[in-house]
Amino acid sequence: MIRRALILAAVACITCRAQTKSEYVGNRVYLMCGRVTADHKSYGSKVESEGIYGAIVGVYARPEGSSCCAGLPLVAKSKTGFFGSFLFRKENKIPEGNYWLAVELKKTNKEYVLPVRLMREKGVPDTVCDGQVFKIKASGEISYEQIMWIN
Repeated sequence: MIRRALILAAVACITCRAQTKSEYVGNRVYLMCGRVTADHKSYGSKVESEGIYGAIVGVYARPEGSSCCAGLPLVAKSKTGFFGSFLFRKENKIPEGNYWLAVELKKTNKEYVLPVRLMREKGVPDTVCDGQVFKIKASGEISYEQIMWIN
């Protein structure tokens, strides 16, 4: 089986400081999971982009007009594994809606946040997690890239 990756132009470099408007719904995620990667310049890596092991990923409620994350309820918390992958074990209990996804890097003592919208869709396989990439850029922003696998 030949797999080809098609990177959709769903890259939106958005920071918590810039997005507080209620009409912005965030980056659509199918499941609350994915991979955290970083540019080599932003994390001291020797390769162009690599997964970050040991980052803390938190999901916070995103009420209308809110900015992240002080004072907002923490919905779920996880730690990235090898290759930067993360998955919330109680994912099915996170209701659809708007959230802040916050990534804390212990190595640099920085936190990066991105508005996301959890919207489940029937027929989406669990392998969608491999294609949801949250990339920390040298500019200090975090972006969301969605990779679709086509057989």
